[in-house]
Amino acid sequence: MDISFKENKLTIFARSIGLSHEIRQIEVIENKIIVLLSIPQNDTTIDNIYAVSTLADILWRVVSVSVKYSKLPYEQIVIHGGEICATDFNGRRVFISVNTGEIIKRDIVK
Repeated sequence: MDISFKENKLTIFARSIGLSHEIRQIEVIENKIIVLLSIPQNDTTIDNIYAVSTLADILWRVVSVSVKYSKLPYEQIVIHGGEICATDFNGRRVFISVNTGEIIKRDIVK
């Protein structure tokens, strides 16, 4: 798949989409491009993972996880066992459905 990104612009087969923040990382699974945005420290944006189609359309944004502690943006994504694993700065990990962006489960990485 012909995919590239620079700053906040994602290009897929010559089709482009601009996102709200700089792109930190992309992964591809099931013909979806999973995009992790880089969020500056002074920005309150959270839920910074998107799925984009091969036509450069946003399919979903990760659903907010309800927790008792303060929410941070995600720092890293990994594709594992057909799921998206995302971690934040404090080592909290969520497993995200590739098809819906819903949180399947969560734990803490040590």
